[in-house]
Amino acid sequence: MMEQAVLRREETVSEESASKANIVWSGLAFIMRHAREWLRWAGVPRREISQLLKQLAVMLDAGLSLERALEILLAQTSRPYLREALDDILNQLRGGMSLYQALAGHHQLFPTLALQMVKVGESGGVLTDMLYRASEYIEHQYEINRRILTALAYPSIVFVFAIAAVLGISFFIMPMFGELYQASGVSLPAVTVMVIYSAEFIRHYGCLILVLILAGSFILIRAMRHAPFALRVHQKLLFLPLLGNTVRGLAIMRITETLAVLLKVGVPALTALETAGKTAGNLYLQKVLEETCSGMRAGQSIARSLAKDGVFDEMYTRMIAAGEESGSLAEMLAALAAHLKKDLLHRLDSMIALLEPALIVIVAFLVGTTVIATLLPMYSLMDLAGGM
Repeated sequence: MMEQAVLRREETVSEESASKANIVWSGLAFIMRHAREWLRWAGVPRREISQLLKQLAVMLDAGLSLERALEILLAQTSRPYLREALDDILNQLRGGMSLYQALAGHHQLFPTLALQMVKVGESGGVLTDMLYRASEYIEHQYEINRRILTALAYPSIVFVFAIAAVLGISFFIMPMFGELYQASGVSLPAVTVMVIYSAEFIRHYGCLILVLILAGSFILIRAMRHAPFALRVHQKLLFLPLLGNTVRGLAIMRITETLAVLLKVGVPALTALETAGKTAGNLYLQKVLEETCSGMRAGQSIARSLAKDGVFDEMYTRMIAAGEESGSLAEMLAALAAHLKKDLLHRLDSMIALLEPALIVIVAFLVGTTVIATLLPMYSLMDLAGGM
């Protein structure tokens, strides 16, 4: 009986282990599948999409048919995923779909505003002009993103260096000195004890901490798929003490620029607001614009609806109100977007100017503390050697 119980217990444990292993492998397969798909389309720069739309516009302007122009683009494209997308778009066009419908099936490549402009161009018979405008918009957004990434490159390198220095000290340097000091029996200063214990903690629990960070990130990503939680997080991001103004300014700049472009090409205000909400990159701002659309249907102005939530500064709503009253809303929004862009770039430059020395001080503190903690006990060892 006891042997049977042991066997059943072993079978239960093995089944539980197999179940856990299946869960782990399923999770890894899910992550790898989505990561592989993301890497495929993330490898296509926005500038290349901008050039593709511009080349398409040039060929249409020269009198080529849309199908022939896409065939030429397909023949000269070297990126496998982009070739696959263009081939699918071409097949859908041959099947009777519009260009907007074909491009919308690859929304990960083409921004929402660009798709909306293609739709307007097809319906209004000005597709070539809209393709030029969409190309300029994507190029403009690419330049802003490149400026942001360039500004963050140096602080990121310094931060990576700091992490590498901490790991190198913990895994290679401190173990040798810890054994030496322990064998000598000298009394260690508090700073040396602190550094040795910190290095031991990182060596023993570093992998566990890394796993917990990855698991927490995965849980957060899954939680962000649920609208109520994601809505609260996006709302908090707009009002963070240090980064909130920058995040909010970037989102509002995208909204105003999108509205200006769409209104200039004749898109109705309600449709333009709905499209602008999708380009904001923030669910809470998208909700604010949806409420603004509801207010407009009830007879309210855009400025009055936007002023309710406190996301748009009073100056912004006053400028929008002035544009509505004067009938030059698109021009006012374009001016506001230009102002927000300058303010955003100035704010980024100021943040980077403060962040760079702060990171350098952190790295210097980590390395300097370790050097001091390593050298201080040496004096005790030299005194001990001299007494012998």
